Amino acid sequence: IGIAAILIVVGHSQDFIAGCAPQLAKMIGYGSVGINIFAFLSGIGLHFSMDKCQSVAHFYHRRICRVFLPYLLITAVMTIPTIFTQSGGVKQYLLDLSCISFWTQHRGAWYIAWLLPICFVYPFIWRRENSSRRNYFASAAIILVSTLLAYLGKSNSLLHGFRSVYSVTISFFLGNIYTTHVLSNNRTLGFLLLGFIPTPFYALGFIRNNVFYVWTFALFGIGLCAFFALVLPLINRISGAKWVLEKMGTISLESYLTNIYLITWARMLFREGIETELGPVIYIGIVFVGLLLAGMIHSGINRIIRN
Repeated sequence: IGIAAILIVVGHSQDFIAGCAPQLAKMIGYGSVGINIFAFLSGIGLHFSMDKCQSVAHFYHRRICRVFLPYLLITAVMTIPTIFTQSGGVKQYLLDLSCISFWTQHRGAWYIAWLLPICFVYPFIWRRENSSRRNYFASAAIILVSTLLAYLGKSNSLLHGFRSVYSVTISFFLGNIYTTHVLSNNRTLGFLLLGFIPTPFYALGFIRNNVFYVWTFALFGIGLCAFFALVLPLINRISGAKWVLEKMGTISLESYLTNIYLITWARMLFREGIETELGPVIYIGIVFVGLLLAGMIHSGINRIIRN
């Protein structure tokens, strides 16, 4: 999770790097695959979370505390300037806060807009798939529907705008299906590495369509999960690396949210400045302030929950 959080933060720097290093910016853009890593690991994590929860209500309580309380706190405060700087005023602010604006206008914290319905329906999918005989029909059906919607998106601008949602949905439910093999991952990590196979075909432009896009990023994220699982013991030997990755994993959601909203602020404050040589400097400041805020918010929410 810590590595995925770092990849996302790096991926968000693309526009700030493009002005002085356009080729590097193109490569950095692939850091967005960190979202697919999150989704895949969430598919595994939510499965085991349901195993531990005493009831559906208990599961919802944990998701509210871990996901939606931080989201509401961070978004409610950090998007206040948009009331005065963007058209729509308070109405647009409430649409953004509720995530409705993502589904109607393609704006806002899209990952949270996707995660909200996923967390709501997941307990019912889990119950069906964890009956006496494991039946992953529901997960397979959702993967198939996501692929179909991606295909239909080639002729529908509204559906085309949700390509990232289809991709992370596929990653999530592949993670959910994969949970039966997690305990024997030494035998299956090599299989997951096959996720890298579509990547060069997409990156080099041989195949560029919606279906190949969503599956490429979904499988690339899964392949990276396997790769990092193999090299993580080596990474942890580096002084301080384990501590950094653990901290980034702990504040992964908060760092994602503070990062995207600080980027919005930077666009309003610096405008064309982000496309100049100052862009990387501005983004370093965004990362530093974002991580500081994320750590403080995470600690504060945990203190509130404990009390």
